[in-house]
Amino acid sequence: MSECQTKLVVCIVHSDDASELQRALSREDFESTLISSTGGFLRRGNATILIGLEAWRLEHALAIICRVSHTHLEHLPTPAEGMAQVGAAIVFVLDVEQYTRV
Repeated sequence: MSECQTKLVVCIVHSDDASELQRALSREDFESTLISSTGGFLRRGNATILIGLEAWRLEHALAIICRVSHTHLEHLPTPAEGMAQVGAAIVFVLDVEQYTRV
């Protein structure tokens, strides 16, 4: 396989959206792996979802991510009391040089 035919999508989403996103991807025959993670502006829990796919399926996967991922209001910790809008998703798309299924 040439390097541009396979992609790895690294999608960081709010933890509240992670399960629904995995279900939506699965319904469309995308395989994914969920990793619990922490980070971002508020250092809150989120989820990193890894999706390996053929390049021609990339736009479809991105459309699912956009449809399922939502922004969320989070309470700011003291001393900056208030609410902050966080979320929806951060998506990185990487070319895969090689992969092996064992």
